[in-house]
Amino acid sequence: MKKKKSSTGSRVSAALILITFIGFFGLRAFHLINVQNWWAILLIIPAFSSFGNLLDEFSQKKPVSFSFVSALSGILFPTLIALLLLFNLDWLRYLPVFIIIAGIILFQSGFVQSDDAFGNFARKFRPWLFAGGAAVVITGFLSFGLNIPVETQHKPFSPWWGLPLIIFASGGVFQAFRKDGTHSRSHLSLFFNLMTSFLLFIPAILTILNRRLDLLPGLLMLAGGSLIIFMAVRKIT
Repeated sequence: MKKKKSSTGSRVSAALILITFIGFFGLRAFHLINVQNWWAILLIIPAFSSFGNLLDEFSQKKPVSFSFVSALSGILFPTLIALLLLFNLDWLRYLPVFIIIAGIILFQSGFVQSDDAFGNFARKFRPWLFAGGAAVVITGFLSFGLNIPVETQHKPFSPWWGLPLIIFASGGVFQAFRKDGTHSRSHLSLFFNLMTSFLLFIPAILTILNRRLDLLPGLLMLAGGSLIIFMAVRKIT
C-alpha cells in the first residue's frame, strides 16, 4: 500500500513553523526580543497549518468553499491573539481589529460556490452575507473611536453609527430583487426580506438624524410600512 504524499501546503506549513520557532527562540536566547508570554508562540502552529490548507485550496483551483473561509479565519484570529499575548497588548484597545476580521470573513463567505451545505446557504443568502460583512467591517472601523481618554466623561454622539445598519439593510433589498433562475420568488420571501430591511432602516435613519421615535408614532410607522410593502409585493409578483 502506497503512502500518500504530503501536500504542498503541509510542507510549507512545516517549514514556516520550523523557521519561526528557530528564529523566535534564537532571538529570545540572545535577548534580542523581550516578550512576556513566550508560550503564545504556540498559537502560530494552527495559523501556519491553516495557511497550508489555504495553499492547497488555491492549488486545487476549485470553487471557493467553506474550507477556504475556515482557513482564512484560522490564519487571522490565532495570529492576532498570539501577537496580543506575546507583546502583552491591551485586548480592549484592539477589539475593533477582531470585529474587522470577523466582517472580512463574513464578507468572504458570500463568495462560497461549493455544493456542500454552506455553499447552498451562501447561494440563497449571498446579498445578506455581503451586506452583513461590509456592515461589520465598517462597525469595526467606527469602534476605534471608542478608545477615549479616561478624563473624558462621555463620547459625543456620532451619526455614523447608522451607516452599518443602512448597509446591512440594503442586503435585504438586493436579496428580494436579485435574479435567481433556480426558483421563482415567492410572496413570503419578498415580504420577509423587504420587511427586515425596513425594520433596519428605521433605527439607521433615526441614528443618523439623532432623533427618537415614541411608541405610538413607531407603531403607526410599522403598520404603514408593512401595508405598503405588502401591497408592493402583491403588485410585483
